[in-house]
Amino acid sequence: MNEMIGHKFKSYDHRPPKSVEKFRDESGYLVIPSLQIYAADHCTQRCQFCTTSSPHRRAHQGDVDGFIKYINRMYDQGVKFDTINILGGEPFLHKNLADFNRRLRAGMTYRARFLITSNGFWLGEMDEYPSGLEAGDGITFSRYSDVIHDLGGLDRYNSLVEKLKRTRPEEISTNDAFHFREWHFTEEPRFGYPLDCELADNVSLTDTGEVHRCCVAPASRFSPRVTKAFLDRVDELEYRIDREEQGIELRDWLKSPLPDACAYCTAHAETPYYPLRSLSVIGDQIPFTDGQNKDMLVSGFAPPEAPGVWTVGPEAVISFPKLPQGRTRSPNLTFLFAATPHLSPVVPEMNVTIEIPGTTWKDRWVMPPRHPQQFFGNTTLYTLFVPNEIAQSVSPLQLKFSIDRPHSPLEAGASPDSRPLGFFLQYVIVEI
Repeated sequence: MNEMIGHKFKSYDHRPPKSVEKFRDESGYLVIPSLQIYAADHCTQRCQFCTTSSPHRRAHQGDVDGFIKYINRMYDQGVKFDTINILGGEPFLHKNLADFNRRLRAGMTYRARFLITSNGFWLGEMDEYPSGLEAGDGITFSRYSDVIHDLGGLDRYNSLVEKLKRTRPEEISTNDAFHFREWHFTEEPRFGYPLDCELADNVSLTDTGEVHRCCVAPASRFSPRVTKAFLDRVDELEYRIDREEQGIELRDWLKSPLPDACAYCTAHAETPYYPLRSLSVIGDQIPFTDGQNKDMLVSGFAPPEAPGVWTVGPEAVISFPKLPQGRTRSPNLTFLFAATPHLSPVVPEMNVTIEIPGTTWKDRWVMPPRHPQQFFGNTTLYTLFVPNEIAQSVSPLQLKFSIDRPHSPLEAGASPDSRPLGFFLQYVIVEI
């Protein structure tokens, strides 16, 4: 039975996630089969519905000293793990994965099994990378179609894995990454939402001491489409080891039912799998600097400036007369917009609704995202996924941006400029 009490969603039928069934008590410790840690947050792939949101994260090397500190702190609190899964992003993007593994193993208070998961992008140059396997007990290669293609096909990919097996003592295996679980966030709680969720069937740790029972929870902070409702409750899915007044012991928190934050996420057992889509840039950036490509700006834009162009007023329309052609890897076109909202104390957050005229397709941005996602330098990219069948149903394809609160620098007290500005656009990338 569920009921809404004030602004809080209270649930009575929660039960712990399935993973708790695998926990065991042993010599006074709560023993959990595996812990996920991230040697690198970035990746060579950009897959839609990646549970770690690597496509939206800046390059970051995991701090091994931080992991050692908090794994040992968890041990002191009566929690240990059979296996440490070293993940990413892509762990082989860590500048020295072998040293990371060795120091982690040497610094831990107890012995655990170390497993690495990689997409194998480096198999064609394995002479440069094998030291990354050192101090690990095994590696699993997740076979992605793009990596297989880049390495010359499945037969060559498999032959490279077999070559590695002949030269390395570690346990080596493969699995096929055909799809990801689709997940979105909602503004309103879903009554009677399912309680079994494979994305919450894990325990992960950051190098700054946050423990998560859900791999989507930490990634949501970087997602361009996360809702404020979920972010307001995401702390329910996080245990901070350094927090003095946590209110519950770590081992009890790990065994407790899934919290109400899950009511704002669609990642559950009934959500369909989504065919794997790993993005590949087609062509160069479409720049709007120095007046370039101004013919694409149909309406709602100010005269171009050297760095880019402002939207002016509540609506703006961009036209794409020519869409990229090439080997289709997904059912979607992906648009990446390098955009900066006009924010001030008057308008601290901006909501932008995007539509394709003549269709029912619609999406939304919250600008800025709670934590910026960075692809190139310090530029924030806002993402749109447009199904191919919709993109091909209209010609030319136009995107209409409805901006909820454009306002002027004059209104914000910043300058005499009276134009109602929305966001500043530098360039867009179209990927398939």
